[in-house]
Amino acid sequence: PVEIDVESFRQAVKTAEPLAAAQPTNARVTFILAACLRQLAARLDDPDEVLVTVRRACDLTDRILAADPDHIGAIGCAVSGNLALGSALEGKGEVGAADKTYDRALELGDRVTAPVANIALEADLASAYGVNRVHVRTALAMLDQEGLVVRERNRGARVRAITDAEA
Repeated sequence: PVEIDVESFRQAVKTAEPLAAAQPTNARVTFILAACLRQLAARLDDPDEVLVTVRRACDLTDRILAADPDHIGAIGCAVSGNLALGSALEGKGEVGAADKTYDRALELGDRVTAPVANIALEADLASAYGVNRVHVRTALAMLDQEGLVVRERNRGARVRAITDAEA
């Protein structure tokens, strides 16, 4: 995979923020911004900045889930975001808050009902969400980089199975 630098993600966040603010009920825009924030946080060195960035991403995915509690993309994003938030809180010595955040990630993970074996094709996802395949490809690449999906060349993508140790 191609490594994307911090400044590229900062620019992506700056681009997506006004769109999300102008369309607060648009789950796609909010989801993209939350994913960019999570990716940015993963590349930051300052623990305080990581914590603020991950909290913003979690708040955005919570907003999507408030409107659509079964939004599978937002659930996956929220699980990943809450795990990152828990890790950031642990790093700051806030163990109690970290434990609550990990519990939330587990609770959200339990809501996933989609079979792991389902394969999603870029064209189908683009059609279902009314977006360009380039956006779907970018989102899948980000989710693949986070370990949430497995992409198979010329076959599509599927949600990665979570092991008992990870749960």
